[in-house]
Amino acid sequence: MMTSWVRNSAAVRSDEKLLKRIISLISEDKDSLCKLCFVSKLFNALASQALYAKVSVSSTSDIGLDGREDDNKSYSAFISSCLSRNSALVQEFEVVGQIISTSSESSSTIQLALESAFFKYTNLISLVWQPSFCDTDLALAIFRILPSLPTLKRLSVKVPFLLPPPPPPASQVSHALKPAADSDLDAIPEEEEDAQSESDVDSYQYKPLSVHSEDDFGVGSLTLNTPPFPPRELVQLQHLTLTNPSPNFLVSLPESLMSLNSPLLSLIFEDDCGSVTPGVLTSLLPVTQALENFGLGVAYSVKYDELFPFLSELKNLKYLELFHYPQLDDVPSFLHLHSLLSLKITHAYTCSRKHILNMCKWVHRLIHHSPLERLEIICDDAEDFLPGPNISYDGLVTHLVCRHTTTLRILKMGYAFIGAGMVRMLMESCNALEEMEGCVRVESFNSLDKLLPAAPNLRSVALTVVNAKKKLFPDQGLLQDGKTPLRRVVVNKRGFEGEWITEWKEGQRLQTVFRVSQIEAT
Repeated sequence: MMTSWVRNSAAVRSDEKLLKRIISLISEDKDSLCKLCFVSKLFNALASQALYAKVSVSSTSDIGLDGREDDNKSYSAFISSCLSRNSALVQEFEVVGQIISTSSESSSTIQLALESAFFKYTNLISLVWQPSFCDTDLALAIFRILPSLPTLKRLSVKVPFLLPPPPPPASQVSHALKPAADSDLDAIPEEEEDAQSESDVDSYQYKPLSVHSEDDFGVGSLTLNTPPFPPRELVQLQHLTLTNPSPNFLVSLPESLMSLNSPLLSLIFEDDCGSVTPGVLTSLLPVTQALENFGLGVAYSVKYDELFPFLSELKNLKYLELFHYPQLDDVPSFLHLHSLLSLKITHAYTCSRKHILNMCKWVHRLIHHSPLERLEIICDDAEDFLPGPNISYDGLVTHLVCRHTTTLRILKMGYAFIGAGMVRMLMESCNALEEMEGCVRVESFNSLDKLLPAAPNLRSVALTVVNAKKKLFPDQGLLQDGKTPLRRVVVNKRGFEGEWITEWKEGQRLQTVFRVSQIEAT
């Protein structure tokens, strides 16, 4: 009897592992996860882990407050995640969108709801606080709570644009405007002639949280001008992302990172990084020696010869994201980033051949001594200028073919033009290549059936054909009915995607088939 119980227990544990793997494949399908919760206790427990692992709030309606009558509240996943049986499952929490209120009562309700949720999320690992707009008191309250989150290791913060205080309730307004019973029109005092006219009053302007003074909202020492950010008490932090970082944040940042229990592993500055200067990077050197992931957005004050010395000190750097802008200075000598695996470059559109070649040279110097596995070059606004001049990136591709043949797995350069000869060399030489995106001529498109077999591990290819006189569409036969690893072929944002599935055939037999569907890439 005991042996039977042990066997059954082992079978149950084995089933749980298998079910976890299956459920992880549909973790983004919230509707299916909700339905699984009603199947059995086991499915409920496993599906709930995936359903509440990440909770997102993008508006006040997600908190159950939409500005209308109470009967019309939208009870979202956020409200369910605050229940005692679900709160311990939450590991990631993000606040995006406009978190604004229409009255002082709703503002305090939102604040209390979020504060209560943070104290219930006992296993919270990641917090993304990036609302586009929010109330002043709410933003300050959230930043005060951060030191009381003992498991928080990932923090992504954007200084929101603050709104003026919400208007008082209508009842208070009507009471304030109601005249006394024994008063008449003669009792209303006339305004002084030298009073400030309405046209002289400055209109309200949105300000980032960090530039408000104490008098702006009367919270004294709770302003972000005084305490360092992130708080020194957040000693377990390992990953930090700051979007549009302000000078007030950056001045205290080295001091805050110095108090961490273990060295910071990831530091990313996103979007407008005008406040990140060479002096800021120098001040961060003592606390960034262990960085594995670094990112820097638009920082026009940081030049080539100021960025390279900083990067050269990051010996453990594996992932790097940078914004490139045209510069007149010469590109410094080669960097020795012996651990760099992934490089992502974003740049604005330019039709200058000199600027493109300079950027290719800059990328070449960055990756020359790296075991690079992934290279991604993104042009922010390329579609706004198409069709345009096709400046060749063949020099950079030549370096990839010669230096990173055995390591390069993913190459995404959607609007970077690659000549027909370089496309052929890329397919034939880089045997580890799994994903490839680029801009080619129609000759490369016509020879796809000959090029693809040369890349044995290629799973996805997306091409933009620049000189096509008619609409082009790839041949479904390129997928070869799943006989090769290739699963996705896209040309000018249209193509085919294949996958192996199991389905019931006639006679109730379960059969594995390769299904091909037509897709349109965004």
